[in-house]
Amino acid sequence: MTIHHPPCGSAFTIPAFDLDQDEREAIETWHDQTRLSRHTNGRRSRIARRFRTDPATVIASAARKGPTLGEEVIALSRRVPEALVLGDALIGRHSTRRDHIAGKITVDQAGALLALAAATTRVKKHDKVDCSFEGRSYPSAGGLLPCTIYVCANTPGLSVHPYRYDAGLHALVDYGCQDGDFRRMELGNAWPAAPLAIVITADMQRVMPKYGPRGYRFAVLEAGHIGQNLLLAATALGLTSLVYGSYYDRELEQWLGLDGLNEVVLSVVLVGEGGGAPQLNDANLEGRPL
Repeated sequence: MTIHHPPCGSAFTIPAFDLDQDEREAIETWHDQTRLSRHTNGRRSRIARRFRTDPATVIASAARKGPTLGEEVIALSRRVPEALVLGDALIGRHSTRRDHIAGKITVDQAGALLALAAATTRVKKHDKVDCSFEGRSYPSAGGLLPCTIYVCANTPGLSVHPYRYDAGLHALVDYGCQDGDFRRMELGNAWPAAPLAIVITADMQRVMPKYGPRGYRFAVLEAGHIGQNLLLAATALGLTSLVYGSYYDRELEQWLGLDGLNEVVLSVVLVGEGGGAPQLNDANLEGRPL
């Protein structure tokens, strides 16, 4: 079979759709504002240096939001059942249709999923300042960890409302969010309830003071890394999953108690009951390096 590639530099457009002028300008402005330039690099480098050398700044950047007095903490199990190796999870990962994200997930399954994808994996003390930085299984610019996970549960043993995930404690924090189903936030709510709607947000005040507008890019990238971790962990645990975009952002942010300006929703991953680990055949295993 011969594959014909378009000539280099040719435009790819979908005949039935094109961005209007306002959308084009918004995209160009956002990307331009997040570029690095020789013009501004000197000032940005001086600011970034404070995050390595100024004790007060270092301590503030290492601080993590923990449970407050009165917030219920639900410890999660770290037990992870025998799972696929990484190569199998990478090859076997696929998106499940929204109407097939359903069923039941146990609290232990939710704990295993979050332990693999987002729990704190190490704690490193700063060599000059009396504070410690948490490490995760995903990269984060400057170790600032601006992203937070919220779990909107429809799972036996948990109330039907959002919880904040504390990666250091590996626990769900019931921070007083009102009851409700994630389906209320969806553009179409005729689907069965997803056992877990995992919402990834970013606190821009953690990352933009150091990196300026480019910090927004770093936060979006971090949310993507977390999302992929969740998808691979779900695959390894035999669960269905879907990166999901059909929700009303402002309504979801209000439900989670976010201001929608400093802390914003970046991504949602739905997780449902599965039929076991994916079956891999000789065709997709051939030549596999792992």
